[in-house]
Amino acid sequence: MSKLSIYGSYSFGFQCVAGQTSNSYQLGWIPADIAITIDFESDDTSDPIATLSSIQFENFNAGGERFNSDDEGGNLNPYFRMMKPYAANWVLTVGAADGGVACYSFKVTLQ
Repeated sequence: MSKLSIYGSYSFGFQCVAGQTSNSYQLGWIPADIAITIDFESDDTSDPIATLSSIQFENFNAGGERFNSDDEGGNLNPYFRMMKPYAANWVLTVGAADGGVACYSFKVTLQ
């Protein structure tokens, strides 16, 4: 199986989010049956949380799913790894746990 990458490396620099705000990233359209992996890095004092949402349109019907991740990546970092049987547009939203401050970087890989 060949390995594709949206960003190729961790996102440029660290982004930060604080309080009740969030940062959203349009990951784009991803075909069916492609494994999506999102790895995070953060500093030792950050606790980012993330939601990955799919938005799909088929036969004039809209649908989608939402997946949440808090500490699945270890060291208080989110982590996603999944493969879906449908094509969809994907959006990643990142916030800070407990309304704190989180500085992070992430990497998206498709296989």
